[in-house]
Amino acid sequence: MRAMQASWMSQAASSPGMPSGGRLADRVGPMRAARYALVCVAAVGLVYGIVEPVIVLVLASLLQGSVESVLLPAAQASMARAAAPGMQATGQGSAGAVGAAVSGTTSAVGATIYGAFGPQWTWMFGAGVCICFLLLSVRAQR
Repeated sequence: MRAMQASWMSQAASSPGMPSGGRLADRVGPMRAARYALVCVAAVGLVYGIVEPVIVLVLASLLQGSVESVLLPAAQASMARAAAPGMQATGQGSAGAVGAAVSGTTSAVGATIYGAFGPQWTWMFGAGVCICFLLLSVRAQR
């Protein structure tokens, strides 16, 4: 139930901020903006796993939504910049396919972790995935 409430709140908070999140990604660079956003999402994931008071979870959800309003436009801009001329739609489609595959995989793995170890370890797993993507982005930038 906590995960569903956190998801709903973060989505509600992220939608209005997308235009300004995109503007921030344009200003500081999409990869840089995405990296900072991934660090924040990982930190919020840790908060979900270890903090119980509802008000802290509400604030964490709102923070996550605000951060995601930067992350999505930054990821899209990074793909548009990386794609060869005339291949931007293919790049965006490929990124969407990878995102769906990662989402499905982490849902299955997350459910297994939740069943075996409980919610704290599930959130820790999610934070670890964010950190892995952060490290992959640093490696890819070189």
